[in-house]
Amino acid sequence: LAHGLRGCICDARAGCVGAGARLLVVGGVGAAAGRAADAGRASPATPHVLRALASAPPAGWVELLLTAVDSPHAPTRAAAWPLLGAQRTPAARARWLPRAVDALDQPDSTLLALSALEQVAGCCADGIERIGALARAAQPIEVQLAALRLLARASDTSAESADAAVLAVARLAALAAYQPLLARAPRGEAFDIALDAMPYTVPDDAQRAGLLAAALRANTDPAAQRAIIGSLSIGGTRNAAAVDALRPFAEASDPVIRDAALLTLSTIAPAWRESAQRAAAGAPRSVAPPAAGVRGVAMMALMQAVRSGDAAAIAKLVPPEKANAPLVMPDGSAPGRAPLDTAIDHCGLPQVDTPRLVMVVRTLLGQGADPERPGPDGDTPMTRAKYACPPEVMAVLAGG
Repeated sequence: LAHGLRGCICDARAGCVGAGARLLVVGGVGAAAGRAADAGRASPATPHVLRALASAPPAGWVELLLTAVDSPHAPTRAAAWPLLGAQRTPAARARWLPRAVDALDQPDSTLLALSALEQVAGCCADGIERIGALARAAQPIEVQLAALRLLARASDTSAESADAAVLAVARLAALAAYQPLLARAPRGEAFDIALDAMPYTVPDDAQRAGLLAAALRANTDPAAQRAIIGSLSIGGTRNAAAVDALRPFAEASDPVIRDAALLTLSTIAPAWRESAQRAAAGAPRSVAPPAAGVRGVAMMALMQAVRSGDAAAIAKLVPPEKANAPLVMPDGSAPGRAPLDTAIDHCGLPQVDTPRLVMVVRTLLGQGADPERPGPDGDTPMTRAKYACPPEVMAVLAGG
């Protein structure tokens, strides 16, 4: 059996390795153990023997592979490392992970060790800092790419099996590698890995939009700028934090960048032009939130005042200190909607015509209502008005 397997593998004819694996299974533990002795030898057959053994691992399989990764035979090392990565039980990992982390500092083994570590990415924080350093180094490029892919897997917050403690360490290392790439590197494979991983590493839309906005301001490569702008369009108005960074690109000389910026601005902040007009008119960018403990206006009373069209009643009902306080629902809850949200809700309803809506909105703005205050869903009154309200109302919200 041993002689036949060795000859078969050395010939390396089509289907021969598979046949060798079947021979090992049929031959049982004794046959497998006999072939295991080849692991430390510089033989052309050894890599094939190891792959065949993987279908019926002998006793001491992890130890055998650890011997193989120290072999003087490069193909043997190349076969052994991925097989080590497939050993994912806690006991097996405890044996080979320290060796893989040490190998990261050995130039001839770095890439192979990364291939093994990627298979258990997210299970433990071993070597994460070193992997992060490799991801930040531009050379060798194949090592940087492998390290970035590993970090992307390890920092994936959507993974069901993610360990919170490991995830926290991996996210820090991943962001430390992604941010310089996104801010300074021209678009390429490394840049794309970092950009594609961002939604999984940073699931919070506002936080991610802020990081991408900072990268967009810093990166001077047109292809990279286009890619970041396109990424910001995903998530809609939840990425509104990037509006200020995008605005200059709406007037870019490059028509592709200009069109992409205009499209993304309209996606994440439909009323971005009105917001700019409001700022140009001298209106504050935002109004201070209500003081703690201030009880908001009763929603039903406000709705009645809006429909009656009584500006004095609205001003009395909504004093400045309550202009941005959450409305009180009939059940006593205050989920976060403010008086101006209720006014916008009446756009398009037959009970309140356009002149009356203009009066109501102007009155609430005069009381200090903030048209750019995000509601519970993240959208501002200006964003919602852009979809639902007539131009006259939008003009008032813009400062007209």
